[in-house]
Parts: sequence; structure tokens; C-alpha cells
Amino acid sequence: MLRMIARDEERTEVVKALRVTECSQENRWPLFLHEMPFTEPHSYFRGFCERIAHDYDLLRQGAAEEGVPLAPFSTRGIVTAEGLDSIGCAVIHMERAAELLGERLDGALFALVPTHVKETKGWQESIARLAAAPFSSKVRLATADQPGGPLERVLGGNGARFAIDRAKLIAYTKKPAGGAHNRCGGHGNTGPEMKPSLGPLLLDATEQARQGDHAAAAEIYRRAIAVCRAEELVLEEAGVRMALAGTLLAIGDEPAAVKQYQNAAELGESHGALPIVCQAHLAAGGVCLAFTRYKPAAKLYELAAEAAENAKIPLLRIEALRMAGTCHVLRGAKEDALLAWVEALNAGFALGRSARHVGTLEHAAVELHALLVEVGLSRHAAEVEVFLQSRESAGHPRRDCPSPRRS
Repeated sequence: MLRMIARDEERTEVVKALRVTECSQENRWPLFLHEMPFTEPHSYFRGFCERIAHDYDLLRQGAAEEGVPLAPFSTRGIVTAEGLDSIGCAVIHMERAAELLGERLDGALFALVPTHVKETKGWQESIARLAAAPFSSKVRLATADQPGGPLERVLGGNGARFAIDRAKLIAYTKKPAGGAHNRCGGHGNTGPEMKPSLGPLLLDATEQARQGDHAAAAEIYRRAIAVCRAEELVLEEAGVRMALAGTLLAIGDEPAAVKQYQNAAELGESHGALPIVCQAHLAAGGVCLAFTRYKPAAKLYELAAEAAENAKIPLLRIEALRMAGTCHVLRGAKEDALLAWVEALNAGFALGRSARHVGTLEHAAVELHALLVEVGLSRHAAEVEVFLQSRESAGHPRRDCPSPRRS
């Protein structure tokens, strides 16, 4: 296993460098990149397995368009074997993808680049297990680590140290793709295709923001919005407006940032892109919360919860309701907080047992329990406490909590 040594602020450049290498005409090792944050091994490596299967399918579709058949991805039932945990499943998935791609290419490169690591010991133990796995020669595995980071104790002090010429990298990524069916076509891209006239502007804006010139970045984002409007790129415009909002927030213009998030939500709603609507409202709510504007923050989180419900994203809905309740508490509206948190808990109980304890449902339950105790509703607090004490509870919380009129 290769240890890729880079500082936290260089993580984006590491990802770009991996993508640039993958797009080389000489490359015979397709990249499977996993950037999910590491909170604990099971969810992280389960997500890695899903990423491998998803990206292989995209590669297979792209190859088929070029007249190159690849066998469909299958683990032949091995991953359901009793006693095989998520790390074992990940090993099977890597070997299977590399085996299938090895029929046409040399194998596959798997890169673990988590956005952050919450549980260091679990991360070290997981990487140690992968490093000891008897992979075939068709599997190449790499993971990112900081200089002197936690994986030095597992993989040693040596590794690939990134020295990136940012100007050359940006110049390279601005080049035209050179045809509709290039080696990177579709791989790892789940959003709208970036238009040639838009890509260079976004790269320039990102670079200006990295250098600390947020005013220049904001101006470039506005030019990108004009391009989107001229070319009728509605969903792309929504994404650019959210990027502009982040830049305006860095400048300190909180009202303008919230306005851009709201514009993005409206654009997403006009095209039925409910995940964009949800993300935009969540971001706007976070800005209002940071500036202690608790009432509008609560409203924005409730709008995010509504969009998440319509988009059938229950975990995001639970988080939005949890944050709405927090904002209501901060503004002194405890009855509204009760309503939001009870709704979050009921949404959680509608999930299957395995999904019920993923995300922030338990945080909402803890906050609801504390508030019920505070306002003297001890019977309801006891029912929530049952949930907290038994993760296998299959019942629903009672719905006869107070139902006050919203203020």
C-alpha cells in the first residue's frame, strides 16, 4: 500500500493529480477514488464497496460507447458470506473490479482520501488490515496521510510526497477534453457535464479564493453565472451561485451569501432538483445560525427538511429537523423545538433498524430528551430514554407530545 503524504490543505491537489494521471492516454490503471469522511470502519468501507460498484458501472458504460465490452460487476455472492465484515467486503470488491478490468487493462488503482478522520485508532487498524491483505498484482492501493500523520505508525515514514506545480496543474485541467469519449468520460462524475466555456472560469475562481482574493473570486463567479444564463445551464448556475455564496461569506457579506443560496434553491426547485434545494437551504440556514439569526435559520432548516422529505432523503431530513429544533431553542421557542425534534425522531423510526442509527438521529433524541425533562414532560422523556438505551427498539415514540401553535 502506498502512503501519499500531503498536508490537509493539499488534499484537493492530491485528488486533482490523481485525476490528471488517470486521464493520461498511457494510463492502464483506472482510478477508484473514495473521499468519504472516516467516522467508523463499517459505514466507511460499506460506502467504499458502493463506490467501487458504482464507478465500475460508469467505466463499463463508457467502454461500451467506445466498442469495448466489459463484464458486469459481480462479487458472486461472496460478500454475503457469514462473518465477512465491511473491510473484508472491500477487499473482495477491489479484487473483483481489478480482475474484470485486468482483462483489458493492467488492473485498478484504489485511493482512500477521506475528507477527515474522526476516529484515529479505527482508521489505523483498518489500514493495517488492508496493508496485510494478500492482494493480487492487479490491485494498487494508496491512501492519503499527513506528514507525521497517524498512518506513519502503520505504513512507516516513507511514501509519495506531493510537490505540485499549481499553475501547470490548472493550465492542464483547462485543456479541452479532446472528444466526447475520452478515458475519463463519465467516471466519477455524477453531476451535469461541465461546459467548456464554464470550466476555466470556475478553476480561476477557485484559485483566486485559494490565494485569499475573495473579491476577485466573487467577480469571476458572477461572470460564470452570466455564462450559465446565456447558455441556459440552470442547474450549473445553481451550483455556481452556491460557490459564490461561500465566497461572499468569506468576504463577510452574510445577507448577500444567504440571497445567493436562496437563488440556488429557487433554480433547483424550478427543475425538480430537490437535493440542490435541500443543500442550498441547509447552507443558508447555517449562515443565519452562525450570525445568531435564529428565527430565519429555523425556517430555512424547515424548508431543507421539506425538500429532503420530497426527495426521499430521510437522513438529511432528520438532520435538518434537528438543526431547526436547535434554532428554536436558541430563540426561546421550546414548544417549536419539541415539534421539530419529535418529527425528526418519528422520521428516524420509519427507517429500518440498520439505518436508524446512521446520521444524527441519536443526537436529536438526546436533545429532545433533555428538553422534555426541562419542561416537565417526564413520561415522554422516559419513552425517548428507552430509545437511547436500546438501539434495537422497534417502536415509535408517542405522538401525544404537546402540539402548541407555532410562533
